[in-house]
This record gives sequence, C-alpha cells and structure tokens, in this order.
Amino acid sequence: MNDSNHEARRVLGRLAGQATITGGRSFQQICGMEADKYQTSRQGVIYTAAGVIHDSAGSSTPPNPRVVIRITIGGGNPGGGTSKVVRYTVAGVPVPFAGSTVMVEALVAPNENADFSQLTGLPPLADTIVSEVNAVIALGTAAEGLPTQWIVPALPLQSAQQVTQGVTRLKAVQGYSAGPANGYLMFFDTIDEAGIADGADPLFAIPYGALPGDGTTSADWFSDDFVTSSRIFNYGMAWVASSTPDTLTRDAGALLRVDVELYSEALPS
Repeated sequence: MNDSNHEARRVLGRLAGQATITGGRSFQQICGMEADKYQTSRQGVIYTAAGVIHDSAGSSTPPNPRVVIRITIGGGNPGGGTSKVVRYTVAGVPVPFAGSTVMVEALVAPNENADFSQLTGLPPLADTIVSEVNAVIALGTAAEGLPTQWIVPALPLQSAQQVTQGVTRLKAVQGYSAGPANGYLMFFDTIDEAGIADGADPLFAIPYGALPGDGTTSADWFSDDFVTSSRIFNYGMAWVASSTPDTLTRDAGALLRVDVELYSEALPS
C-alpha cells in the first residue's frame, strides 16, 4: 500500500468524548467514527459510562431513570450504497461492532429504549434531568482488554450497602461473615438500598456461615466469580444481609465484609 492509500484509510472522527446528557426526546452525540474513501470496515468495542443521574434544578429525581445509548453502525462500499443498523443499550454495557461508520448518542430516559409511545405510556423526562456520560470507540486490539477494579466497602463490617448507582457489570464477590448467625448475602438491582423492603426478591444470593463459637477468630469466607457470565445491574448494585433464603428478611445484626470486583467501564460515581 502506498502512502496515499495509507492516508486514505486512516481512522477519521472523534473516537472518544464526554457530554452532559439530558432528558427530553433528542439524543445527543458523544463521539463517532467516520468512513474513509474506501469505506474500510473496522471492528471494535464501544465502552460507555454514566455518572449519577440527578435534577440540575434541585428537584427530586424520577424513580429508576437510566442513560440510554443509541449506536448507529454503518457499512458501505466505494461503488455506492450503504446500510445502517441501530442498536439501543444502557450506559455501561460494552457493545461490539463491525462497520465503516459509528455514531454514539445518549439520552436520559425512563426506560431502556427511550420508548415514549402509547405502548409504554411513559413521557420523556425533563431536560433538567442530567448525567455526565463518556464513551470510547476502541478499535482492534485496543478493544480486547476489559479492566476491572475492586471496590472496598464503605465500612469494614456492615449489614447492607449501596455499592453503585447506574449500570454496573459485576465480575466477582468475596468477603466473610464475623456475625453470630448464618445468613444470605442478597444482591438487588436498585439505586435505593434503604428502600428495599422485607419480602423483596433478590437478583441473586450467596449463603454465608456464622462466626465459630468455639473461641477461635476464624470468620466464614464466601466468594463467587461471574467471569464466564457477568451479572448486570441496570439501576445500581446494593447488597443486604438476610436471615431467610428466598426473599429478604433484613438481619441488622449481621457483620459482613463484602468486596466486589467491577468491570471498569461501570464504576461508582
């Protein structure tokens, strides 16, 4: 390939960006990849992350809003003719792609696909509902890595915690119980841990044992690894200690150390 062809096939566009995304009906562009003169098809992964959704006017935030990502992927050929595919997801979920053009847009909405039709009966959110959103179009080998980060608990030992707000991909959980009773570590998809009532169904649960009563200091360790199929929380991740296995019965006397490993495109805000 001569230098002129190499120049023509260079990647065009803004492959990363950050923007204050609002409610309403109109998606806002964050970044994109433009086609070169040869309509070169490229492969990669689009990573997005969103900050806490809040009302910039100081009013209360609607329950469980989410940042919807709209990705338009185009493919063409030098002789003319193009095709486009539009995909919707929520911020924090990596999206693989192959195409000659990519456009990444976002909107704060009350449902996962920004559907305001009569089928949902949901109106758009006010444009004062905002979130800071960033996106990266990672190409080729740059898209292969999925970095993670361990999140330590707010307190060393506790019975419940709101770990994240926003879309979260969980890779692993580990910790121990230093409390006097057996129980179940329950995980919930919510932004309001304090609002989870007894009787609620968890997304999943991990059993744990009591601190031995024989005078030793050994705690009961637990762990779970979702490396082959990560757990996804759409609203936020919270955990609560429960004395019952099927639905939540809060155990305020539990003493749990819980460390979670998250994929880094969805870290606490």
